[in-house]
Amino acid sequence: MVKAILAMVKFLGERRWKIRLEEAEELAKAKSYQVIEEAIQTRERPDNATFFGRGKINEIKEKVEEVEADVIIVYNDLTSKQKLNIERIVKRRVIDKYDLILKIFEEHAHDAVSNLQIKLARISRQIPYIRLATSKIHMGEKPFTRAGGEIPWQKKIADLRGRKKKLEEKLEKRRKDKLRRIQSRKELGFINGCLVGYYNAGKTSIFNWLSEADKPVNSRPFTTVQGKVSKIKDKLLLTDTIGFMKGIEPGIIDSFRINMEDIKHSDFLIFTVDISLPLSHLNARTRATVRILEDLEVWEKTKLILANKVDKVDDRSLADKLEVLKILTKRQAPIVTCSANKGTGMNEVERRIEAIGQRFTKQPITIWE
Repeated sequence: MVKAILAMVKFLGERRWKIRLEEAEELAKAKSYQVIEEAIQTRERPDNATFFGRGKINEIKEKVEEVEADVIIVYNDLTSKQKLNIERIVKRRVIDKYDLILKIFEEHAHDAVSNLQIKLARISRQIPYIRLATSKIHMGEKPFTRAGGEIPWQKKIADLRGRKKKLEEKLEKRRKDKLRRIQSRKELGFINGCLVGYYNAGKTSIFNWLSEADKPVNSRPFTTVQGKVSKIKDKLLLTDTIGFMKGIEPGIIDSFRINMEDIKHSDFLIFTVDISLPLSHLNARTRATVRILEDLEVWEKTKLILANKVDKVDDRSLADKLEVLKILTKRQAPIVTCSANKGTGMNEVERRIEAIGQRFTKQPITIWE
C-alpha cells in the first residue's frame, strides 16, 4: 500500500473544514492510500508559490523523511506553480484534489466515453504543469539562450494541445450523438427520470431496485462514472448518473459535459439523499447538491426527494433530519423515506414515480404490474 501524508489548508471562517478532511480521508482510502500523517494549516489565503506557508512546507518535508512517505495528498486545488514548487521542496510526488478524484474516476471507468472524458480532464491539467516544469529544466540547461531553452518543451506542449483538440472533437461528436438519442426518445414519447445526488447517497442501489438491474454497488465513492439508462416499463426511462461533490474543480465538470446532458434533458429528477448521515454532513452535502443543480439550471424541474438509508436512523433523529431536508430543498418537492437495500418504502417510491410519469403523458401509464 502506498504511504501518504494528507495535507490541507483550511481557510479562516471555514466552519465545515472537518467534514472536508473526513471526505479527503475517505477518498484517499478509496484509492488505497495509507494516510500515516496529516498536516493541516489555517490561512487567510493560499501562498501564491507553495499554497502552504514556508514553515508548514518544511514541517511536511520533515514528516516525509521521518515516516518515509511515498506521496503527498493535498486536499485543495493547486496551480501548476504551487504543485511543482511543493514537489521540488519535499522531493515527493504531489497529488491534489483534482488528481485524486480523477484517479478514482479512472478506476471505475469501463466505457469509451468515460475514458475519453478522463483523458481530457487529465491532459487539460498536464499542459500548464509540463510547460512550467520542462521550461525550467531547459532554461536551467541554457539560461541565457532563449531559443535553445524553449524549442524542446514547446514541441511537447504542441503535441499535448493537439491530443487535447482531438479528444475534444471526439467527445463533441459523442455529445451530439447523445443529444440525438435523447431527442429521439422524446419524439417517441419516452419520459426520463434522472437520479441525482451526492456520491454514496445510494442512487445506484435505488436504480437497481427500480429497474431490476445489477449494477455494481459498494461503499466506495464514484462507483458510477458513466450514466446508465434503463427502460422501467412502457414509456418510462430511469437514468443513473455520476455522484456530485462539493467544490469539485470546474475543469473536471467541463470534461464531463456529456454526463451532465442526461440531467439537463431529463423530464424530472429523483434527488437522492443519505438520511443516515450526521446532521452536519447532511446539511453540507444537500446544500452542495442543490447548488450544483441550480448551476446546471435544472433546479426548477419536477422533483421527488428520496431520504434513503432510513433503516439506519432512529425515529427521533429522523424527524429532525427530515425537517432540515425540507428547509434545504426549499420545500419544493415531496420527500419519501426509503431504504433501497432493505426495500423499506420502495412501494411508495414506485407509486410517486408513477404519479409523476402520468403528468408527462396524456395516457395513464403503469410502471409495475
